[in-house]
Amino acid sequence: MKRTLVFLVIVLFLSYPVCADTIDGFSSPDDTAIALSLLDGALETARGLEDYQVTLYKRERIDGTLREEERTTFKWKHPFSVYVRTEEGGDRGREIIYVKGEYEDKMIVSPGGILGGMTVKIALDNRIATRNNRHIITEAGITPTLELIMSIITADMQEPSFPIRVEFIDSVMFQEKPCSLIRVHKSSYAYLTEIYLYQDTLLPAAFISYDENGELIESYRYRDYQINIGLTEHDFDPDNDTYNF
Repeated sequence: MKRTLVFLVIVLFLSYPVCADTIDGFSSPDDTAIALSLLDGALETARGLEDYQVTLYKRERIDGTLREEERTTFKWKHPFSVYVRTEEGGDRGREIIYVKGEYEDKMIVSPGGILGGMTVKIALDNRIATRNNRHIITEAGITPTLELIMSIITADMQEPSFPIRVEFIDSVMFQEKPCSLIRVHKSSYAYLTEIYLYQDTLLPAAFISYDENGELIESYRYRDYQINIGLTEHDFDPDNDTYNF
């Protein structure tokens, strides 16, 4: 699988039309192949997890306004159960549970703050669910994010109107740990996207995107992974007495 992907990337890259404004610092086909192979390995690792808990730092630009960073506790369990609690930020105390196919396939939400304990069910595409988030809950987690990035890169490399290039940096320090850095320039999604992968686990350390003016679009940083720790259905149950639903 990986050898096939690397071969495909090299073929696509060698046949890709080079635009004049991307020649300076243009990544080599080898760098691109390595970066795509590394992302494929990260996706394979993520798909192999049974569950994980991680501290997620999220900051997003919504309707032109850059919101303050939120620190959240994020739990995920295969095949797709999610629990999120905002620990710091504007929505402090908010809790969300989503279990695919359960609860009428809706999110269970406790708003936090003075409304804490007032539990509601919200459809995934409801304006209430999307007004303060760039992505819906089914796009949450490291696997959907990696899948999105891979699909964008693969599609853009075959589309001449997107002068995409992929840059690979073998080792950088990020969040006090050695990481590999992949930069995706001029994709259809963002002018620049930086993907940091922890070298010891291949799990994502961050996804950060910028617009053409260098302004932040979104930033997701992951710290303190706990993987395959035996999360159960009780961790995704609004009746869990450690939650505030």
